Amino acid sequence: MRDYIPTKEPEKMAWLQSFAEWIAANGAGHEIPPDTVVALCKAVEDADAACTEYAALHAAALDASAAKKQAMAEAFHLARVTAQRVQVADSTTDEDRAAAGITIPKTAKTSPPAGYIKSLPPPEILIKYTGDDTFAIHWGPNPSNGRKNARPAGTAGCELQIARGGIPSDDASWVAVQLYTKSPIIIPVDETDPGPNAYRARYLSTKLEKGPFSAPILFALGRAKGEERS
Repeated sequence: MRDYIPTKEPEKMAWLQSFAEWIAANGAGHEIPPDTVVALCKAVEDADAACTEYAALHAAALDASAAKKQAMAEAFHLARVTAQRVQVADSTTDEDRAAAGITIPKTAKTSPPAGYIKSLPPPEILIKYTGDDTFAIHWGPNPSNGRKNARPAGTAGCELQIARGGIPSDDASWVAVQLYTKSPIIIPVDETDPGPNAYRARYLSTKLEKGPFSAPILFALGRAKGEERS
């Protein structure tokens, strides 16, 4: 059965007031004691006063909330402007920034000095026959361990060179294959070229400055299938 008392608060209060008025006028004829009539009317008056006070406080709270948001926005705007002035001041140190609670700029990474690549130890080379169709050339500071073989800072990659027929006596016989940025280098097998061939490598800097070559390594496909040469 549907409740006779409304569900929304304003209608509830209106019902209470209407019912209290009816009881005040008709309660005695329906065996309602006078003290009950008085108590009911007082309770409705208190409820009405509480609703009125709540409405006033709620409106005040909304106004206070809007005022708070506006005040906070103005304070933060001024604080940010002031913090920016502190940030760019020549006298401001990172200790000042930390104490003030503002951003400490990240230190820019410095580029390696000119000629750095020439003093860098050359990459080591490890050649592995990987199957019938390819072999792999691992290069880097630690080619036998991929987890500890990161390319040195300041390098753009590794230039691989090959000399067919063995280690030559002159640099003119070496041919550059390509610049590689990752190890290993996968080379397709050429059954018509069993070797031995010589390989060497060197680092190139990000400005394409050339480092020293590694010691040459011989790899003969015809004799090394399934074997490792380094």
